[in-house]
Amino acid sequence: MKIIIFAQLVHLVFGAKAFDVTTSDSSVPSTETVSYVCDFQNNWSGVNHPRNYPSNAHWSPPVLTAHSDGYSMWREGGMATEGVEIVAETGSPNTLLNEISASSSVENVIVGDVIFNSEIQMQTFDSITMTPTSPYLSAITMIAPSPDWFTGFYDVNAINADTQTWYSEFTVTTYPWDAGTEEGDTFNPNNDATDPQGSISRLDVNTVPSTGVLLNAMQDDVLPMATWTCRLEDPNSVSFEVITSDSSVAATETVSYSCDFQNNWTGVNHPVDYPSNAHWSPPVLAAHNTGYSMWRTGGMATEGVEIVAESGAPDTLVSEIEASSSVGAMVVGEATFNAEVQMQTFDSITMTPTSPYLSAITMIAP
Repeated sequence: MKIIIFAQLVHLVFGAKAFDVTTSDSSVPSTETVSYVCDFQNNWSGVNHPRNYPSNAHWSPPVLTAHSDGYSMWREGGMATEGVEIVAETGSPNTLLNEISASSSVENVIVGDVIFNSEIQMQTFDSITMTPTSPYLSAITMIAPSPDWFTGFYDVNAINADTQTWYSEFTVTTYPWDAGTEEGDTFNPNNDATDPQGSISRLDVNTVPSTGVLLNAMQDDVLPMATWTCRLEDPNSVSFEVITSDSSVAATETVSYSCDFQNNWTGVNHPVDYPSNAHWSPPVLAAHNTGYSMWRTGGMATEGVEIVAESGAPDTLVSEIEASSSVGAMVVGEATFNAEVQMQTFDSITMTPTSPYLSAITMIAP
């Protein structure tokens, strides 16, 4: 399936600026089943929201669900379900997930990881499947700590109604919301219940508590809390191929792997302008959970990945990896010249039930 991205961007506003959606089109017909990979980018900071910004500011595990118009996770002016209330007050997604599982109008659901603003600014979620009958995406995550505040979006349609094609990419800019279930005017999470329960409302310059929490430095606006970007996956695109063989070792155990790197870049396989000094920069391998993304198709290179790709130096990338609480282990190999060495074996790398993913990178040099 070939995806064509048009240059025109469409800006959509749902309701009274509940959230902002920017889209770009594709040629994929809305009759097909597709998958999107979504990122969550933190915008909540002491710079953007300085009043009483908490030192332990973090996001609960984000919940994203693809659904038909028969399901509503939450919406402006609606009443929070028990699941939404618990997410907004405690961050726990379990009750909401039970509600989602009980709905016949939900196609798919994914759950991210807790991330602390002082450590991680972005996470990439597992891909989510969307169908012609379930083209809507909704999401929620707790502003933590807080009484009952959250951010997210609801009922974003991934199909362009005019062209009847799936969007190639859409970005949702989201703001803070009050679930209407708990009192409180600071980031203290321990407060009395709101009785009777109120409706879900956006926290803007006119509705924030009198303490001024969530206002910008000029105290004249509430800036966005997060940005969610979803990209259409091309099923005909192969990033890499994986061949596996099974073992009897339970996934609950911590294990170690010994990895080899075998060079296949040669003058025979890739003869056009093959360089005489062809070599590989020191390969970097990291074992991690879904809260960390070294790189991915369609993503933006971090500074560390950029430097590896341009110069081969791994130092900045290693620093990024060490700064992430989502990485369990890392190994760095040696630079190898194709004329001299065809294979290297790395030090063993430890992988755990909570860090079962492996990512790697090395520069094609020069």
